[in-house]
Amino acid sequence: MEGRKEDVRRIIGLFKAKLERLAPNPGKIPTAIEGLYLYRKHEDERVECFNDPCIGLLIQGNKRAIVADEEYRFREGWYIAYGMDLPAISYISGASAQKPHLALSIPLDRYIMSQLVAGVKREPLPGNKTYKGITA
Repeated sequence: MEGRKEDVRRIIGLFKAKLERLAPNPGKIPTAIEGLYLYRKHEDERVECFNDPCIGLLIQGNKRAIVADEEYRFREGWYIAYGMDLPAISYISGASAQKPHLALSIPLDRYIMSQLVAGVKREPLPGNKTYKGITA
């Protein structure tokens, strides 16, 4: 298990070095891959948005997302996956020019997602009575 944690730390370090180079200034930066965005923030921020299906990976910093009545907290190396269009409020905290918030989002194809969902037997997780289309 410790070897796996070290692998994750190494991979996050590689991502961090790439994002520092590819996103030297704050903002939402498009890439050559359609739908793939890099994010860099130098200050704390509250963001209200409507998320398309995607996987968001937090490379550096802290983030809190509120979807419906659920709160999700993230730190370096954690991800969130939105399986459907969902409104959310996110809070970025602890960001600065010296230690910026760094993240990326990878789009998920709605057609492929619908085909995957159609083939999966859906049962709520223990203690959950609803399906929110999100995992963290």
